[in-house]
Amino acid sequence: MRKIKNCMTYVYLNSKTTFNTMYTYKAASFLNFVTQILLILAQCYLWRVIYENTTSINNYSLSNMITYIVISISIGRLYPFNVSSKFGRMVKDGDIIHSMLKPVSFEYQLLTDSFGELLYKLIFMTIPVILAGYLFFGMRLEPSFEAVMIFLSFWVSSYLFIFVLELFIGVFSYYTQSLWGINNFKSSVISLLSGKLLPLNFYPAVFRNLISYLPFTTIYYIPINTLMNKSVDNITLIMVILWSSTLMLFVTYRILSSIMIKKIMIQGG
Repeated sequence: MRKIKNCMTYVYLNSKTTFNTMYTYKAASFLNFVTQILLILAQCYLWRVIYENTTSINNYSLSNMITYIVISISIGRLYPFNVSSKFGRMVKDGDIIHSMLKPVSFEYQLLTDSFGELLYKLIFMTIPVILAGYLFFGMRLEPSFEAVMIFLSFWVSSYLFIFVLELFIGVFSYYTQSLWGINNFKSSVISLLSGKLLPLNFYPAVFRNLISYLPFTTIYYIPINTLMNKSVDNITLIMVILWSSTLMLFVTYRILSSIMIKKIMIQGG
């Protein structure tokens, strides 16, 4: 019990520190919020033109599309997509050695950091964007209790998947010395395969079938459609694929990180 209490205390203190650090950049957060609103506005005008002569495209009404866009932008801000960049900076500056000497694992430190960022972005970015969606953009969302539970289970699972993926990418910074190209490739792949830009229903059938069982679809497309009370096939199978992918990525990361640590120690830290 004492160990669990100490663990929870560390989560609270480290998350609070990260939250307070981000709070010092309130102006940047406000500009980020304005940027998101402008992005939603631009996409809303685009889709209104597309829907001008029709009421539904691929079973999505204009209201559905606006809701999809708002939720996609909102939850996208909550995922820990910057963990690999933190990892890379620590490797480049040599701070990773100090972090690894702490009694708490390096991965746990990064995870609790992401919790602090999650709380900050939820309060100052995600909730305001969703409120703006309801008040100004015609967003309509009335999910059932079951839909909310499924959404949360997929979102939490995807959060952990992305965190492990970011660790996996981050460890490459030791070997490549730069993650700029890798991170750009990662962002492009996720945007294309996850349904971030638009629902996968709009993709060609062949391509949609190829990516339907990849874990990336659980980041945006599946949780958003679930929240919108739209049917999603093979939910159990997709969840199994997601957790299997997360486990395989974590095992691969541990192997690569252990090699990295040995080389760092051989080089004298």
